[in-house]
Amino acid sequence: IVGIVIGGEVFAGTIYLLLYALGLGIVMLGVALLGQRLINKLGWATDPHGWFKKILGIIFVIIGLGIISGIDKDITAWVVEGGLYDWIINLESRFRGN
Repeated sequence: IVGIVIGGEVFAGTIYLLLYALGLGIVMLGVALLGQRLINKLGWATDPHGWFKKILGIIFVIIGLGIISGIDKDITAWVVEGGLYDWIINLESRFRGN
């Protein structure tokens, strides 16, 4: 869009930009509305003193300690060397047509 505007086609670029903003706005409105419905159904997940938030906090602390200590890199190396990641590589290769 910016390339079109810079290239001298201001009218086309403006139309594309307006359509892009409209599409983005519609998608964001849908996400907001569906997200609000989901939050209303998952009231237990939004309770600041509930078990879900406490468990999530513990998980984040464990992940943070793993990153600080470098264990995350060891786990990543183990996953890649053990072949547990091969299915993703094969899937991506199929999409690229290799």
